[in-house]
Amino acid sequence: METTRRNARDLLEQLIAEDPNNSDYQLELARSLLADASARSRSQESNNPIPDLEEAIAILEGLATNEPGNPDYQFQLADALALSSPETRRYESPDEAAARFSRSIEIARKLQNQFPNAPEYDILMANSLRQLSGIQNDQEKLSESQASLDEAVSILRRLNEVWPGHVIYRLSLARALHHSAMLERRLKNSELSLLLLDEAVGLFDDVESFADQPTSVRATLSMIQRNRAEFLQRAGRESEADEAWKLALELAPWMNRGPEGSKPRGQYSGRPGGSERYPQLQKPPGAVRPGTANRPPGPAAGRSEGGRPTRVPTNQNPTERDRLERDRPPADRKP
Repeated sequence: METTRRNARDLLEQLIAEDPNNSDYQLELARSLLADASARSRSQESNNPIPDLEEAIAILEGLATNEPGNPDYQFQLADALALSSPETRRYESPDEAAARFSRSIEIARKLQNQFPNAPEYDILMANSLRQLSGIQNDQEKLSESQASLDEAVSILRRLNEVWPGHVIYRLSLARALHHSAMLERRLKNSELSLLLLDEAVGLFDDVESFADQPTSVRATLSMIQRNRAEFLQRAGRESEADEAWKLALELAPWMNRGPEGSKPRGQYSGRPGGSERYPQLQKPPGAVRPGTANRPPGPAAGRSEGGRPTRVPTNQNPTERDRLERDRPPADRKP
């Protein structure tokens, strides 16, 4: 796979050398570089993805500068600036990462103002705000972190009101509410933290069975239920804490350990078979931990009848990307 990617890059670089003004070749090279950066982030051996990421960003900046009226290039640039992985965090300082996400948010905000009914700009900006909030939290900038999260939650609540039941929007809101709850815990607002966690799990109340839900949904809800169990246990609400931990185990048994003082695995009713709504699940092939979902090389081009791009941010995994395109209102679907 790595050899194939390298050969593709070599070919694109040769084509650009022969035709340096061909924007299609440049865009494909940027996508190839982003794919390499993502692959390095997921490799067993640690490799620095930042050089590939920076080269891709430079190419996209050039395209966006040369064609300022092309929203697709602006979107591609904002999406590249929003790439996040454990390896980017390892090789990049918090200030550098915060600057990247801030630029992504700035570009996405301009696109959002220009195309107020384009959800791809909303979801990109919301996810970038959530990532920025995490960096600000680590930097002890708690008021700024809270403001970033509040804006992300506001955007995502609106998206869920417009398109209720959309899996990507629900999942993104659940993640943002979870991050907000953890921030409120730092601020000693335990009651508000629990309310936010309750809202997050309540987003999926209409799901009859999680057996067919994406791994990212099950893993995120399992993590949220685990945190609910810890809050409930501290509040002395033992039976509710036991139920929350039971649900956490049944949603994602491969990633859970009980909170300190809780019952060990296997002592809850309904195991090992699980419940009807939360069937006992094994870790599926290729499952990843929350926040480290594989980034695809980049979505295919497409535009709606109105001329705006119909791309999906590449910081969604392939299952979510396909579902977003499938669930897009008919007028916005690709031909």
